[in-house]
Amino acid sequence: MLQQKVDLIRQRKAASVKSKIQRDAIVETMEHVKITKKWKKASKKIDEVLGTKTIKKKRPASSDGASASLHEELPSLRARTPQESSSSGFYQSSPPPIKSAFKHVKEEKKVAVEPSPFRSPYDEIPSLIQKRNSLKSSKHTSSAVF
Repeated sequence: MLQQKVDLIRQRKAASVKSKIQRDAIVETMEHVKITKKWKKASKKIDEVLGTKTIKKKRPASSDGASASLHEELPSLRARTPQESSSSGFYQSSPPPIKSAFKHVKEEKKVAVEPSPFRSPYDEIPSLIQKRNSLKSSKHTSSAVF
């Protein structure tokens, strides 16, 4: 029983020393990160200090090597000259449409629009206020306050 107690105390002391060393290493690493301002790499550096192994993410199956085998199966294409493309049976581009194709579209006649002088909305405000005041007829002509 006494031996177990001594072993437990020794184990706790070793764990406390290890945690203090780890904490100091983390503080030092964070100070280094603050100086270099590489915030994205901070978690990786802390993992390195703690000694934990990072789990690498697996690449999706579509990007592993399946696409490389498809490239091998495709035929190689070579550039064609204009003479080869005309003789191969591809259709030539059609000529632009003629003017008679647009008979249904009416030609717009240009109508001259005469400019009107600028009217500021601020100039209209006093006249609107006067109209509003004239529309309101007050029931009380004199003040009721003595």
